[in-house]
Amino acid sequence: MRALAESIAQEPGLVWKIWTESAAEHRAGGVYLFESRAAAEAYHRMHAERLGRVGVTGIEVTYRAVNAPQSRITRGPLP
Repeated sequence: MRALAESIAQEPGLVWKIWTESAAEHRAGGVYLFESRAAAEAYHRMHAERLGRVGVTGIEVTYRAVNAPQSRITRGPLP
């Protein structure tokens, strides 16, 4: 997975990604912070295509805005 992580790290507009997984459910994913919604959507299109080529389906995605003041209080990793 190192090569995948290194590829993701180079994506335009990516600030950070926190990796998540559940071995018991055979699921993996992440929480991402992008500089803009447009960058996030472009990444999602590319990544869904990449995952589809290796047989991964059922990708779930949601987009949300960051509440920076509240996140800073709870030590959210914001730039």
